[in-house]
Amino acid sequence: MKENKKKKKNKKILIGIGIGLAVLIYLLPFIAITGSITYSIFNKTKYEEKGNQIIVNKDQIIIDNISSYYNSDTKEYIISGYINNSKKDYSISITFDVYDENNYIIGQAFANLEMKKGNNYKFKAFYLDDDANEVIKYKLNDIELY
Repeated sequence: MKENKKKKKNKKILIGIGIGLAVLIYLLPFIAITGSITYSIFNKTKYEEKGNQIIVNKDQIIIDNISSYYNSDTKEYIISGYINNSKKDYSISITFDVYDENNYIIGQAFANLEMKKGNNYKFKAFYLDDDANEVIKYKLNDIELY
C-alpha cells in the first residue's frame, strides 16, 4: 500500500516536471525576445544632431552629408551619407523613420555596416515598401553600435 502511494507521488512529481519543462520550452523564445528588446531600449547609443551632421558622442563617429531621393527605376526611397570612424572597429546600424505628406510615419529605412578603425564609409539606408514614392521626409530614429 505504501509503495502504491510512493509510486503515485513519484508519478505526480514527474508529470509536474514534464509540464514545467514543456512550458519553459514554449516560453523560451518569448523570454529571449524580451531580453533583446530590453537590452536595445536601455543601451541606446547617444548621439547629437547638428544640421546635416550626426556626432555619435561616445566614440566620435561622425555621420555627414546626409541626403535622400526616390529611385523610380527600383521603386526605393534611399537615404545616404558618409561615416568617419576614428576610434575602433564597429558594426553600426542606422534607422530612419520615413514620413508621407500628412506627416505620418509610413515605415523605416535601415543601413548596416561593418566598420574598421580609421576608415571612411558611404552608407545607404533603403525603404522598399510599395509606398516609397510617397515619402517626403525622413528623421533619424536610432543608431546602434556593436
